[in-house]
Amino acid sequence: MMRCSRSLRTIGVVLAIASIAPRARADAPAAAPETAVDEGRLHFQRGVAFYKDRDYRSALVEFQEAYRVAPNYRLMFNIGKTHAELLDFAGALVAFREYLAEGGTEITAARRTEVETDLRRLVGHVASLEIIVNEADATLVAEGDRRVDLGTSPRAQPALLNSGTWTISARKSGFATAEEKVVVGGGEKKTVRLTLAPAVARAIVIETVAPRAASEPGVPPPSGVPESQRPMTAVYAGAAVTVTLAVGAVVTGVLAVRAKSDYDAALTRFGSMPADVSGARTRTRTLALATDVLGGAAIAGAIVTAVLYLVRPPPTKTATPARGATISFDGLGAHGAF
Repeated sequence: MMRCSRSLRTIGVVLAIASIAPRARADAPAAAPETAVDEGRLHFQRGVAFYKDRDYRSALVEFQEAYRVAPNYRLMFNIGKTHAELLDFAGALVAFREYLAEGGTEITAARRTEVETDLRRLVGHVASLEIIVNEADATLVAEGDRRVDLGTSPRAQPALLNSGTWTISARKSGFATAEEKVVVGGGEKKTVRLTLAPAVARAIVIETVAPRAASEPGVPPPSGVPESQRPMTAVYAGAAVTVTLAVGAVVTGVLAVRAKSDYDAALTRFGSMPADVSGARTRTRTLALATDVLGGAAIAGAIVTAVLYLVRPPPTKTATPARGATISFDGLGAHGAF
């Protein structure tokens, strides 16, 4: 059945398919309407054509559709062979088992032996995975080399999957998706446990603040700075100016002291020129005057800053009444003071 003798297998499968084509009507259930049997035969013939062209995916779709509209156990043999050609060994295993179960004593001894031989080979490529979920009616999906829908939880039987890496996921409305990655080899049996946790309802709060009319008391000035911050802003500005003036007074004071030393030295130095003495005296007086002016300005700035700090209004503690809406998984609601 495997790839080593593909051409011989293909011929054998097509002959097997062709051999049951004339019996499609007779093998259909008696209760099936004539139109359903005709539709099933049409899908069957298309599947045979696709299979001969080695378009196995299209052939599988047609065989499965034929089985759906006009069930006939012989179609499961064709479906199993087509799954094997697509290297979907788990799908082939399931189809062949259904073929033997549904066919029963109608299957010839030679055909039963052939299918049982194929089944023994397929088992080595297929893993058995038991999936346990804490919630019932969760949709189960396996994604690996292909996507496989595994129905809903709880599963009565383990899932059959090709060997390889699979991501098993469980989904249910109102719960966060649970998934787990698992690596399985041919013939292995493993168990996957998935825990569905309730989805967290994240509320979105939209705050709407009603603006106050211009005639209301306490209306903020047009400036972009909040009302409660404006007095402190003036205090900070006054403090910065005061510090700058004080630093300037200190610098000019130091220079004035140095100029006074130069002046005294010029007076006592033998051979000093009158111009040197006059220049030293002028620098000393100029720097002393600058020191007095800057020092006085620094003192005035400190007084103004202190006054601004002491007379500032207390911060407002009452918040503006707000109205809002809350959106959550539980519905839409309103909150706030009116």
